[in-house]
This record gives sequence, C-alpha cells and structure tokens, in this order.
Amino acid sequence: MDLDHLRVLVAVLESGTFTAAAARLKLSQPAVSQHMAALEREAGIPLFERAGRLRVPTPAAHELAESGRVAIAALEEADRRAAQLRGLRAGRLVVGATDGPGVHLVPAALGAFAESYPDVELRMDIASRAELLRRLRERQVDLAVIGELPPEEDIVSSPLQPDRLVPVWGPESPLVAGRVTLERWLQEPFIATERGSGTREAVERWAAERGSPLRPSMELSTMEAIKSCVAQGLGVSVLPEDAVDMEIEQGTIISGRLPGFPLRPRLDVAALRGRRLTQVVDTFLQELLGPKARAFAAAVES
Repeated sequence: MDLDHLRVLVAVLESGTFTAAAARLKLSQPAVSQHMAALEREAGIPLFERAGRLRVPTPAAHELAESGRVAIAALEEADRRAAQLRGLRAGRLVVGATDGPGVHLVPAALGAFAESYPDVELRMDIASRAELLRRLRERQVDLAVIGELPPEEDIVSSPLQPDRLVPVWGPESPLVAGRVTLERWLQEPFIATERGSGTREAVERWAAERGSPLRPSMELSTMEAIKSCVAQGLGVSVLPEDAVDMEIEQGTIISGRLPGFPLRPRLDVAALRGRRLTQVVDTFLQELLGPKARAFAAAVES
C-alpha cells in the first residue's frame, strides 16, 4: 500500500477536512482527493461517505489511518537509524541561548560540534528567557541554554557548568583613581541586563544579601550594549568573565576583586518534554552534558 496515500489519509482525519489537509500538506485539494480515491481502490473498501456536502470518514478509514501512523513512525525511526549509520553526515541543529551563554559558551560548544560533524546545519538564536521558552514550545529551537531556569512543567532542564560573573567598570571611571571597595563600587551608576535574565537575578540576590537593593541607572537587553556603556564610563556592571576577556586584555574594560565575586549562577540546558530527539540533537547533548545526557534525553522523551 502506498505510504504517501496513508500520509494523506492521516492528515485528512487529523485536520478534519480535505481542504485543511491540503493546506497542511501543501497540496491542492484535487490532489488530496486523488490520493484518497487511489487508496480506496488499493484497499478495496470505502473510506468516506457523503453527508450532504461533506465527506465523512468511515470506521475503516480510522482503522487504516492508525496502521498508517504506525508505518510512518517506523519509517521515521528507520531514517533516524540511517542517520546514525551515516555518522551524522546530514541533519540540522537549532540551539537557543540567552545573551550571556549566547556570547561565549554556546558558540564554543557549536564550534567544537561543527569540527566533528561539518555536514550538520547549525543555527543559534539569542533571545530572552521568555522568548526561548516560547520557541521551545513551538518547536522552533531544539534546545535552549538559559541562566537559572525556574521549574516549568512542560520543560526538562539539566544544569551545565556554572557561569562566572565579575564586576566591571571603564578605564575612565572614577574607580580607577583609588582603591576600589564594595561601598565605593555600589555608589556608581549600575548598568543592568534586562529583568528576568539569569545574570540579573544573580546580581539582585548578591546585592540584597548585602542590604543594597539593586537600583539600575540603565537597563539594556544585550551584553554588547552593556559592554559599550561600561567602556564609555557610563557606569559599572556585572558580566560573564568569558564575555569580557578580550576587553579586559585590551584595557577597554577593567575588572577587579570585590567581596562575593565571582558570582556563580547556574546555567541550564532545556528541551520540550515529550519531544522526540533526533540523532543530531542527541549527539550534541552527549558532548554538552557528558554522562548526564542519557538521563536528560530519557526525561525529555518520556
């Protein structure tokens, strides 16, 4: 029996009408009708009955569609196994990240993965925590790396290596002239990452523990914008150490020692619960999580 006919039958039953199935499959409505007529001839049984202007599926159509789903799933599993045997010579991986890990950790991980699997298409999306959760739920990204992700019922997460956040200021800052103390540093205008980010929450906790609630003079959505403002002497900030290594080396940004630093907020890798992971995603997880990858993948697919 033709598998393409079965795919169309499943789409018709799940979509409700021939028209909706045609839109879902990007076919014309006459093409859907032709598939169904050919399937009825192959099966030798009526699959639809007329009810006024509508075509209603028969019980036989529902039974045949269930068999079709099993066959389609088996074919997808065969494709997945073939990808394993090919050694990942094809496939696609989309990883989302919040601004901090999106600047240093995720590009480094994707770069190492690309060296091992150059034929896999890679993409990284940088967005806010809320936006990344939306993209996970809508299956626009395969995985997301997010700072200190709160528990979400439909999202599975696993901790990565903690980030290292350090205090920074510009070379023209008044702080350069003398000894930098915590009290003096806290008097400077603070440039914050956007509300809700893992970095922002870690700094707010640190400030609250010292009885100095964070009152940002500016709130910026990208790390590059914060680095630029700090370098221009517009205030101080707290940023991932890996993200400012180059600027510190060049002298455009200065970092020093303050009590409680470096902060070490948790970074999490996240995936949508119930999503079937491709071999590409599974392999990337093994490189990202090491021995924890198998348990993470099992939790995602459960």
